[in-house]
Amino acid sequence: MDKEMFDYLHTVQIAKHKDYSKLYYDYVSDKRYEALWNLFNVKRRRISEEFISYRLINHWENEGLISNLRNEEGGGWRKYSYMDIIWLLIMKELRNFGYGLTEIKNVKNTLITGLNKCEYGELEFYAALCLTRRVPINVLAFSNNTAEVGTYYEIIDTFKNKGLLNHISINLNSILMVLFPSEDLTPRFNDFIEFTNKEVQILESIRMENIDSLAIEYLNGEPDRIKISKSESPDIKVANLIIKDAYQSITTEIHNGKVKVHKRLIKKKLKD
Repeated sequence: MDKEMFDYLHTVQIAKHKDYSKLYYDYVSDKRYEALWNLFNVKRRRISEEFISYRLINHWENEGLISNLRNEEGGGWRKYSYMDIIWLLIMKELRNFGYGLTEIKNVKNTLITGLNKCEYGELEFYAALCLTRRVPINVLAFSNNTAEVGTYYEIIDTFKNKGLLNHISINLNSILMVLFPSEDLTPRFNDFIEFTNKEVQILESIRMENIDSLAIEYLNGEPDRIKISKSESPDIKVANLIIKDAYQSITTEIHNGKVKVHKRLIKKKLKD
């Protein structure tokens, strides 16, 4: 399948990131990701009843909602891929929300479209983002019995720009954390900006008492120095002010022969 045909056939409900089509197409087509394809798609794992009962799995298999790998005689242990188990756990969540088999089949038809070696297609692509980059991912099952998967940021942007149908949300990261308990897969949210050391120093300076003004000098587009203008009590001796900062100038305002205020202009080099 060429990329143009891929883009034409694969339509989505949630507004995707601008690089989504290229990233998804690369994932399902580029052999650099073959190790991930094998990890997610090779059927060699068994399921513990602590996850899902065998009775329920039998029922879902009979309804065509899940497949497994057994030997030709039909005996032996069922073997599943990681993506099979992810889909089983998603179905379990849908059942917890009251979804019937017909509704789950509709969800499967819209959520899972295999491509190349990736049996679960887009769902696998997003699972790979969870596993390798800890991107926050959710599966949304809408009120019209369709479903879509997207990053937290794609979902929020879609909601802000055009709204979303009523839906339930299933956290894909939490499912991956069940399957890979030894890995730290806590989602990384990038909404919160981490301050640099220089920015912290600027904020700490702003919180100083009796500041009149603060100016920032830049070097090559980065904060380099700060100048702080500060008023000091007339009762403080100039000798005590001198020892407070290494680089400063001090002026004293006098009115009717009395010291009214000391003004300090402090210069500081910001540390990396």
